Amino acid sequence: MTTSNVSSAERTISIAQPLPRVSPESGGLRSEAVLAFIDRLINENLNPHALMILKDGKVLSEAYFEPYGPKEPQTVYSLSKAFT
Repeated sequence: MTTSNVSSAERTISIAQPLPRVSPESGGLRSEAVLAFIDRLINENLNPHALMILKDGKVLSEAYFEPYGPKEPQTVYSLSKAFT
């Protein structure tokens, strides 16, 4: 695909294979701890859009907060790099 005439807003990134989804426990997390973290995000009025926890190329947990969803592009700033 030639991108010279395509704005950055029109570009999409394709992943050849979707990331596998596994249980939090298989990655060493307790589901209850993930749910407690999500509850705290909501209760602290932090206005989260989405949360995805990955380990070793597998999705351990994934959550989207209304009105956002998995098919909506999200703006990601440099903070996300701090956790990789």
